[in-house]
Amino acid sequence: MSYVPAKAAVAAIGAARVRKISAILDVAAGSGAWSIPFAKASPKARVTMVDFPAVTAITREYAARYGVGDRYDYIEGNLRELDFGQDKYDLAIFGHIIHGEGAEWGQKLIRKTASALKDKGQLLIADFIPNDERTGPMIPMLFGLNMLIRATPGADVFTMREYRTWLKEAGFRSVRTIPAPSPSPLILATK
Repeated sequence: MSYVPAKAAVAAIGAARVRKISAILDVAAGSGAWSIPFAKASPKARVTMVDFPAVTAITREYAARYGVGDRYDYIEGNLRELDFGQDKYDLAIFGHIIHGEGAEWGQKLIRKTASALKDKGQLLIADFIPNDERTGPMIPMLFGLNMLIRATPGADVFTMREYRTWLKEAGFRSVRTIPAPSPSPLILATK
């Protein structure tokens, strides 16, 4: 579900720009499905993957399988507690994590990640995004209902209006969407 939209993001950003990326932060990376296409497209890029130790074992396996494992570094622990650094990364990726963090922690995560990005760094966000009226599309709305019923307190889906506000408040100058073969468009914000 994530690898194909990640490849679409690589294509939308453009080969020339992607090849200039030298440092990637993949937050709550899981299998690495969002960062692996970027690592493959930019042979000089190093990826710093953030997740719990039990998950990093899975990322290591997939990164090795796709031939980029030697360019992955790992920060293990709770993303809410870890330091991502300052002005270190050209690209950061949130692959379907904001909905689980909720509005408060999602905004904190966006601000912390903005600080970790270099000037003109970009943040790629993939998530289920309902329309601003929260009347559709069906898949993001059903996913939001699932978050409210079964997930952690505060978990929800958030609109483009909410994301734009949060990203602008965190210092991102531009926010655009990228069409992708997924339930919602991807968000690409630039500092």
